[in-house]
Amino acid sequence: MIYSEDTKNPKIIKILILATIILVISILFSKTYDIYQVHKMNQLTQIIYNHPLKVSNEAQSVKINLYKMHRNMKDIILYPSLNEVNNLIKKNDEIEKDIYKSLNIIKKNILGEEGKNLEVFTRALFKKSKPIREKVIKLAIKGKYKEAI
Repeated sequence: MIYSEDTKNPKIIKILILATIILVISILFSKTYDIYQVHKMNQLTQIIYNHPLKVSNEAQSVKINLYKMHRNMKDIILYPSLNEVNNLIKKNDEIEKDIYKSLNIIKKNILGEEGKNLEVFTRALFKKSKPIREKVIKLAIKGKYKEAI
């Protein structure tokens, strides 16, 4: 084997060890910073998801459930079968619970006064519609379909 005089020089070995240590420390610092950046990105993504997407998804859910409830009310008037009417009433009760759950999520996550006012208005309007639904159901059960319509 051929050995050069430079490889036996302790100064060069110390410099190489020091350079390796500095390289390892800089890599660790870089990776730590990368992890920090990923964590920050995750926080921003959560903020983006929790407000507009969560609120808009729940608003869409309320809209769909209102359409389902409206369809069920139409079917209550059209089906003379008391058994079918009772099933539709149960479905409407479940839908009503889902609507209130969605409205609660919207209330918790909505930002801004305009959004909060819209949620309060929507909730009040939905509460006011319950007596109308109940009246239509009572009329349909009594067989007064023209009045129910």
